Amino acid sequence: MTTTTPNPTGIRIAQSAAIFISASLSGASVAISAFVIPRLLESPVTLMLRQWFNSFRAGRAFLPGFALLAGANYFYLAAVLPRKSGGGGLTGRAYSYLTAGALCAGIIPYTYAVMMPTNKRLIARVEGVESVEADIGLVAEEGEAARVAEQSAWVKGEGSKYLVDRWATLNLGRAVIIAASAVLGIGATI
Repeated sequence: MTTTTPNPTGIRIAQSAAIFISASLSGASVAISAFVIPRLLESPVTLMLRQWFNSFRAGRAFLPGFALLAGANYFYLAAVLPRKSGGGGLTGRAYSYLTAGALCAGIIPYTYAVMMPTNKRLIARVEGVESVEADIGLVAEEGEAARVAEQSAWVKGEGSKYLVDRWATLNLGRAVIIAASAVLGIGATI
């Protein structure tokens, strides 16, 4: 039985891609929490909620996929590294890559377990904004001013800014998780 040696160019590409993607995602998460969200908090509540939702949708479209791509590269690296002699167990480098891959993939359960309650509350507020704006036309037609005013007060309440700020803090947790994967990847590579 012959063993094939992994392609050194393929390994370098996987290392570079995994580290670049995980470090970039961590930086993007920090930038959103540290720079974008504070600017959103300066906006009127209805505008802030719309802007948060647009940012949320854009992040949801690419962040999980890229995190899984980085994780897949780390898992590949753990799989192709030579095993320990004798028992064939994983080396320390392989464990580092395996852990880095698990951390990248781990932002998805983190999002569902830790961030989803805040996400749902914010999305409900965004839907409330859309509903209030749609109902403004009904006020003139059907005299439903009291209901629209009550719903508008709920959307514009102080809690909306608190929720966006809380979301930014929770998002930093994702940045830390992905940064840890990048650090492990760098450590295993050098």
